[in-house]
Amino acid sequence: MAVTTQQDITQYYVVLGLSCGATIEQIKQARNLLAREWHPDRFPSDGEKVQAEEKMKRINLAYAFLKEYQPIEYLNRSTSSNVSAESPVNVKAQSSPSSRNLKDPVALVQEARSMAVSGQVNEAIMLLDVAISTQDDYAEAYQLRGELRQRLGQDDGAKSDLRNARHYRWAYQPNAKKEPVRSTPKSTPPKSTPPQSTPPQSTPPRASKTERPKITFQYEMKGHTDRVTQLRWHEKVLLSASLDGSVRCWSGMNGMIEDCLPGKDAIVSMAVSPIQDLLVTGCQNGQVKMWNFKHRKLIRSLSLHQGSVTGVSFDVSGKLLTTVGEDGVMKIFRLNPASLVATVENKIPIWAIDHLGSYFVTTHSSSRLNVNHLDTILCSVNLSSQFCKALSVSEDNKWIAVGDDRACITIFHSVGKQIKSFATYGTGTVNAIAFTSDSKYLITAGSSSMIQIWNTKTWDLFHQWDAGSTEITALQVSERFIFSAGSDHIIKLWKIEE
Repeated sequence: MAVTTQQDITQYYVVLGLSCGATIEQIKQARNLLAREWHPDRFPSDGEKVQAEEKMKRINLAYAFLKEYQPIEYLNRSTSSNVSAESPVNVKAQSSPSSRNLKDPVALVQEARSMAVSGQVNEAIMLLDVAISTQDDYAEAYQLRGELRQRLGQDDGAKSDLRNARHYRWAYQPNAKKEPVRSTPKSTPPKSTPPQSTPPQSTPPRASKTERPKITFQYEMKGHTDRVTQLRWHEKVLLSASLDGSVRCWSGMNGMIEDCLPGKDAIVSMAVSPIQDLLVTGCQNGQVKMWNFKHRKLIRSLSLHQGSVTGVSFDVSGKLLTTVGEDGVMKIFRLNPASLVATVENKIPIWAIDHLGSYFVTTHSSSRLNVNHLDTILCSVNLSSQFCKALSVSEDNKWIAVGDDRACITIFHSVGKQIKSFATYGTGTVNAIAFTSDSKYLITAGSSSMIQIWNTKTWDLFHQWDAGSTEITALQVSERFIFSAGSDHIIKLWKIEE
């Protein structure tokens, strides 16, 4: 059976619900389970029978190919138009030279990351399959494969990989390329938290133990029924916005809920005016809502965008409000009285916005970061990814930090000059990013349970800890307190004690 691309081969694995490189026993078992599930006789209506028959054709086609397929042989071919099963290859005994070192999981992950950046996601996953088969406790390989599977919509496989990444995070030593290094025997699961005496080698160099702050958990805040998308701090009150349509107001003293601004429209963005009691929320349906925060009253609801309102932001004066959306439109309003100042149409999604004094900073799906004054672009620089959805400007307006879907943080000076780019080592897709009020530290979190603190003087990793959630969806920092929202809809308060 001739197959011309790696994408075709990967699709066969996807049809059977398997990872690339699955054993013949796993392939047979998956085919039998799917055949029972999709047998046409199980479906009463003619339409369902036709759908089941088409599904069975794809299942049988995938099975017919994969039961003969040798993945290592295919990976060793740098250019090949088809795959033959005439010369079986013993995977464990494979030793012929090739353009790739299939024995080096570190090199495979590095190449997979490069392929993913260039858009070759399926091919990258295949390399990661080999890396994991070579060293089955390699946390970074699981982490990257999980993120790529998320991108392809393979949610179950992604969750499994990200769980394994957390499980093995502290066991892998990246410098030990020839032999896998485990902190415990394979039969005993490794500890979920790192030893305090020796920092794990899978993260950048840390400050000494005496210099690291102590992070203490304070309490939880429960009440939302869907993903928490935004956290904001205003007058000793924590505001949390959610896809459940509500904005909840929590006491900063004890975490008790003080009030709830109800709604039915899923909220994805939120901002509070620095000089007046005006709260603005952006919704998935393109609505922008303005609230009198003091009286907890809805003032106005406007339909401003086609699709999700990905960001709302006030300038430092509180007199200008800017909204951006997936429709690529940026709208700038002057308040008191409200009037539309400018509309900028980019025709490509705008992911995030923050204010830089009287200017606005935005990230775009064109892999660009723009600094705008009204409708004029003052500065435009390249970003590391098309999906830079986490953005924060330091309180002193000195730094701009951007997080992407490849676990990468890029730091820019406020004039647009790139200062630093570094990996977050286990955070996964960066969902949230925030500076402390004194601009000394940067807090990052994402599609894993890790929260990390970075020193803005050196941009070294200062501290990190496991927040106990599958995913961190939002962050808010107030002096020495960090609020984090997890995929379990629970908000947690952490205290930094130096």
